[in-house]
Amino acid sequence: MNRTYEESGIRHTDGRPDRLLRVAGFVDAARYARDELSQDLAMDPTTGHGDLERQGGRWRIDRVYVSPELAPTITGVQVGDASAVGALSDHLPVLLTLDADKVRALLRPHGSVTAN
Repeated sequence: MNRTYEESGIRHTDGRPDRLLRVAGFVDAARYARDELSQDLAMDPTTGHGDLERQGGRWRIDRVYVSPELAPTITGVQVGDASAVGALSDHLPVLLTLDADKVRALLRPHGSVTAN
């Protein structure tokens, strides 16, 4: 998705997709990590680490959305290191870590236990 749109000859930052997903009930994993887990670095910019002039600065445009049921399983959100990405991309990876036991509990139908 583009990060800007034009209206009346003026370019605007496009926050519409983010707002639509959140209104639909999806949870921005980085916001959750910041607000519920006190992980401020989860909101770090995901782009703009390369050519700052061409990219217009550092922005957090790459996001992970989860269902409200999955959000409480989040244990961490981390933006990758620019030095590890190098010239592979002008975007940094976002690492989402979930609590495996909580995810398993969500996957059990009506609280039944399955052996694996």
